[in-house]
Amino acid sequence: MSNHEQPEALRLASRIGGWHAPSHPSIQDCDAAAAELRRQHEVITELVEALRVAVRQNEHDMVMTGEELRYCSAALERAKEQR
Repeated sequence: MSNHEQPEALRLASRIGGWHAPSHPSIQDCDAAAAELRRQHEVITELVEALRVAVRQNEHDMVMTGEELRYCSAALERAKEQR
């Protein structure tokens, strides 16, 4: 993905949000699906960053600081709550 492209979930969300036709899902369903894609993208982005912190720290000295551990734990907990 280049710097100018957006993640697929966000691209799809922007395409289906607000879209409605009589033979297709309701506008509320399309908007809800778009919102869910955006929410999932946000959760995934945070989890990927938490994983990067954990891996980076493990590569350096195999010990995470308290702050790094709390950050990673909080990201995982937020993702768990949003499932």
